[in-house]
Amino acid sequence: MTGVQTCALPICFPVTIGGFKGHSLAFDGAGDAVSVNSSAIMGTQPFCIEGWIYNHRLKSSSTLLTTRPNSSNYTDAYHVGWDVNGTISLIVNAVSFAASPVGTITTGTWQHVAVCRNSSNNVGLFVNGVRVGFTTTLATNFTRTLIGLGDFPTTQAESIDGFIVTGK
Repeated sequence: MTGVQTCALPICFPVTIGGFKGHSLAFDGAGDAVSVNSSAIMGTQPFCIEGWIYNHRLKSSSTLLTTRPNSSNYTDAYHVGWDVNGTISLIVNAVSFAASPVGTITTGTWQHVAVCRNSSNNVGLFVNGVRVGFTTTLATNFTRTLIGLGDFPTTQAESIDGFIVTGK
């Protein structure tokens, strides 16, 4: 993939990865992203953001899914990503919610990642079905509809070096 690709939901690209059935998005860690306009606004509703990831290398910052247009802070947007230490978190307005322990995200293997908010505003962060982070304080009203998969949808600064399957 080169640059920013814009598409409509559902996302399905013809990149087949050995050891994983179906299709995935391939990112080279150098400014790739998929930008999706969604009519769905999460608002204050319960949600679950999830996808399968495969990292070639851990960078200072990598993105699974975000509604932040760029690296600035927005009170009405969310960002799910991880750092060079393998710590994954949900970031809202520069605050990290439900961050995992160091080393949770690794390289060279497929991992399932999910961030879910229930009707009581409790947020759980899951990797391979195991809860690795939790918070009870996230009642944010998310109103943005432009979604970035693999990096920010308008400016690329935190691109994943690897693959993403079924980010949603």
